[in-house]
Amino acid sequence: MNKKEIKRILSGFDRVDMPNKDKILSSCPNAEEKASVRKGTGKRNALILAVAVAALLALVGCAAEVKEYNDAVTFFEEYSLSTDNLSRSEIKKVYRDIITEQFALEQTAVVILDQVKGYVVGVSVPSSEELKKVWDDLTVSNDGPYSWYYLDNEIEEEGIIRSGEMMFFKIIDCEVIWENKIPLRDGYVEDYVLFKKGKYVAVYGVYSPSARGSKNCGFIELFDAESGESLWRKIFDDYRHFSVSAVLPSEEGLVAFCRGDLENFVFVKLDLSGDIIHKNVTEIGNKGIWNVANFEDGYIMQLGSYQQNEKLVKVSDEGEISDGFSYSSEDTAYFITDMMEYGGKLYLSAYAVPKNGREIVSGHGEIVSVLDEIIDMYMIEIGEHPDAGFGLYAENLTEKLRENYTAVLLVCDSESGRPSEFYSIEGSVCGELSINEDGEMLWETEYISDSYYSPATSSFSIGGACHVYRHTFDKKGDLISSEKTGEVTDFRR
Repeated sequence: MNKKEIKRILSGFDRVDMPNKDKILSSCPNAEEKASVRKGTGKRNALILAVAVAALLALVGCAAEVKEYNDAVTFFEEYSLSTDNLSRSEIKKVYRDIITEQFALEQTAVVILDQVKGYVVGVSVPSSEELKKVWDDLTVSNDGPYSWYYLDNEIEEEGIIRSGEMMFFKIIDCEVIWENKIPLRDGYVEDYVLFKKGKYVAVYGVYSPSARGSKNCGFIELFDAESGESLWRKIFDDYRHFSVSAVLPSEEGLVAFCRGDLENFVFVKLDLSGDIIHKNVTEIGNKGIWNVANFEDGYIMQLGSYQQNEKLVKVSDEGEISDGFSYSSEDTAYFITDMMEYGGKLYLSAYAVPKNGREIVSGHGEIVSVLDEIIDMYMIEIGEHPDAGFGLYAENLTEKLRENYTAVLLVCDSESGRPSEFYSIEGSVCGELSINEDGEMLWETEYISDSYYSPATSSFSIGGACHVYRHTFDKKGDLISSEKTGEVTDFRR
């Protein structure tokens, strides 16, 4: 019985006339009637008992229904699932369908695929196995109601003031569900990953065990996502400087991608108990780990040093690195922001800037030549017009930026990583890659539409705005359309 039906029945009681005392007395049976009344008493009592039991069961069932619905709503909120166009009963059905891993309802597919924007599994109604894989991929992410902050509880140790500890917490609808302290000083949280269908959340980062800061250790701490209980904390102190750059789930537990003494790539597999079950060390030189993603039977890892000479390398399931490939040329620097395997090829969303004889090591380096030109122009003009402001030259600045930036989509062989073809759009920087509901690949670019010089701002020298364009590629990899989305993003360098 649903909530509407219960309300309908209860509202009917308001329209029933309850008997008063006179009516009760006048309706009492006379002597001749008592015998027949007695004969019916047993049946009547049984009927009353049955009605009472039925009413009690209905109340129990109603309470259970309310709890299940509330649990379902909480589940939907936790995973940012949409309840649009779903009735109360459908929300519960989808909830049961997911937590029991049946994935048999078409409504479940609609809810999940709506959350994974652009995801497609190749058929209009995915199979249970396909939908389960989508859900597993969805819950393997660091998108969730988790965050952290640093406690302002500095202490003096060995004559040195040490920074506060870290607090990791879960929050839903502005309410803290749980929080737990990570008692590691002079450190930071790099990130976290939610996995095993949302059952666990792993937090990782760096801390210094000594007040002198002579050694840095990496750490991973595993929490129960529901209760917030700390299950274990793993400390990595193999090197003088050790950092955990990325963590991904694996069948056994977790895989950590780490740096040791700024020259070694340390690949570590851990089980769900926090025990190391495999480790591999490769010397790669002074390059940071910028990005890691699952790729084929292993992983693909982006290496770089402040985005200079970026390189993608394949990493096997055992941590072995294959020959890498770089996308910098003698005259041009490429900066990769997104990557995707599609149709058997590797697509890299990047933007290119001319080096102009310089080694570009930062976002500021990308605009040095632009600043040189625009400031020279400004100084000449301001000498002739002392009352002029730099705002008069915004148009020239924007044009110079457009000449400096080119969005590039590199189409590479998935085995060798060598580009076989590319698309370029002048005056733009690149955006993300995704798949739409028709299985087509989308590439977003950001055309520089406005800019301004802000020398007094500490976080950037040039700011502005970009209009987003979306380019659609069919399953063969051919460009079939381009459109202006109407979206606007910030430009900061």
